[in-house]
Amino acid sequence: MKAALGAVIGAAALVAALGAQAGSSVRPGFEPQWFTAISATEFWLGGKGVVLHTSDGGRHFGRLPAPPAGPASFADSRDGFAFGWQTQLYATHGGGRAWHRLALRSVLAFAASGGTAYAVTGRCTEDGFCLDVRFQHSAVSSDAWISAPMPFAHAVPNFELATRGSNVWLFGGSSAGRYRLRNLLARSANAGRTFVTGTAPCDAELAAELEPVSARIVWAFCPTGLMGIAYRSTDGGARFKPLLIPHCCPNSTALAAVSESVAVASANAADSHLVRTTDGGATWRSTRTPRGITDWGNIVFKGRVGLALVSIGSRGTPALLRTTDAGTSWQAVPIR
Repeated sequence: MKAALGAVIGAAALVAALGAQAGSSVRPGFEPQWFTAISATEFWLGGKGVVLHTSDGGRHFGRLPAPPAGPASFADSRDGFAFGWQTQLYATHGGGRAWHRLALRSVLAFAASGGTAYAVTGRCTEDGFCLDVRFQHSAVSSDAWISAPMPFAHAVPNFELATRGSNVWLFGGSSAGRYRLRNLLARSANAGRTFVTGTAPCDAELAAELEPVSARIVWAFCPTGLMGIAYRSTDGGARFKPLLIPHCCPNSTALAAVSESVAVASANAADSHLVRTTDGGATWRSTRTPRGITDWGNIVFKGRVGLALVSIGSRGTPALLRTTDAGTSWQAVPIR
């Protein structure tokens, strides 16, 4: 992997930008731990007991109450959901101003798009197997959840849900004998009413990350025992082709899709450079990022605008970065 083409700002300046908390809505010492975005300008940023909301791309933030469990995920400006691993599901229909508990318990996977929210729920035992696993869905604006049969027999708790419009992808594992596990990917084009199930390149015991950008193109990252593998599908997930990313990929790799042909990735090792492809993963080039980044966490794109929650310096200070050129260059977002 080549060295980054240049630094926008240094680590010290990045910390200073993060600490430029001029507004009274921000608690002193606020450190972001998660974020969720619904557009290029509107996103929510959560820390310990604090949620900040912006609708102007981060120029101004307002303070909201923190959800009772886990990080939040918003489907639109009003409807959001919050949960942790195997916790109860909470919802807001007022943009995060108030939260209420839903009947869904033990959330194992969650996703929302096209006005519909989807969840996999179940009770998992200490030996890694799950009981009473269900596929559930509801309109994001209501709390009327409907339980539907799982598209395949389940075995392990490492489910992954991904959505794009009315398309739904559900990854998991099914027992194929006493000591074997089948890695399966179920695909739906009608909002989960029916599924077509096939094999998947990822190991269900180690989970998967799916990044659909259209009904046809799905980017994916699969952890392995030591090194993970990045993939791309051009037929909606029926088949995947491995991608050769330079000096990659440990299981800590961050992969984020921008479009059908553009994506960014960081091995999150050594200097944690971010590389970018514009030809569907055939070639990768370094991007312009601030110095001192030690880890690229969550990366989300809404068109050419992207947000990334990163760690900087030896202390791993969290910071929020923003790009407006599809990941070519990144700048810090002052939280004020």
